[in-house]
Amino acid sequence: AYGGPLRPDQVRDLASYVLNWEARATGGEQAGSAAATPTPAPVLTGDPVDIGKAAYAAKGCAGCHGEPGGAGGGIGPNLGGLATRAGSTVAGQSAEEYIHTSIVNPNAYVVPECPTGACAAGLMPQNFGQTLAPEELDGLVQYLLTLE
Repeated sequence: AYGGPLRPDQVRDLASYVLNWEARATGGEQAGSAAATPTPAPVLTGDPVDIGKAAYAAKGCAGCHGEPGGAGGGIGPNLGGLATRAGSTVAGQSAEEYIHTSIVNPNAYVVPECPTGACAAGLMPQNFGQTLAPEELDGLVQYLLTLE
């Protein structure tokens, strides 16, 4: 009706799907007869740096930060050389602590310069501490520590 890419029946189906997951939106009733069983997250094994490199690609980090060692991203600081400067960025934090905090609490310290000027708080997703598996988070820190 408003020129979007979905037909009315697709909009209804999408709305029903979304409302199925929010009990309060359906008046406290669960849509459908069977309760959803969450799938346990797989335990990631292997080299932590490889896991971190895969997480960097899968979570779209390069979209904002660019390819490490290559061209910078559109809005986030380039991460090339991060391992060299991370240990001296925030007083009292090791390089590993700084990188970990930057991922799970990105507004704790906002880098002053981005490709388009001053970096702004709130641009980086604030939920990586919840959406990354522990192995991904640890691996991502280890991977970023290789960027000299």
